[in-house]
Amino acid sequence: MKYPLILIVLSMVLGIISYPYNTDIVNIICSIFFTFTGFSFYFYYKKDKIKFNFSLFLVFICFGYCISFLQDPLNNKNHYSNKKELNNIGFLIQIEQELKPSLKYNRFIAEVKEINKKNCNGKILFCV
Repeated sequence: MKYPLILIVLSMVLGIISYPYNTDIVNIICSIFFTFTGFSFYFYYKKDKIKFNFSLFLVFICFGYCISFLQDPLNNKNHYSNKKELNNIGFLIQIEQELKPSLKYNRFIAEVKEINKKNCNGKILFCV
């Protein structure tokens, strides 16, 4: 291939874009990633350019998907949105940034530290 960087970037972007639509297939994507990484090495040493480029394309689609999965805070088991208790909620938050106030509210970005005395994390918009 004359421009391999274009193949890599486009396939990673395709993987990143496809993440929100396929959030339940993480195990399949990881197994495809490792399988086609092995195929890529095999086809590289066999000097089969077409199969090498195709397997590299699939590897970087899976790589972009995995990057998106790891960067998504909702996949963290301690994220506050994954807490199921909705009765008698007690929050411990830490104000991180004060935003420009509106006519009715003062607004802040806050980090959630605890819900009902259980550690958790995540950011919220806090209005007073």
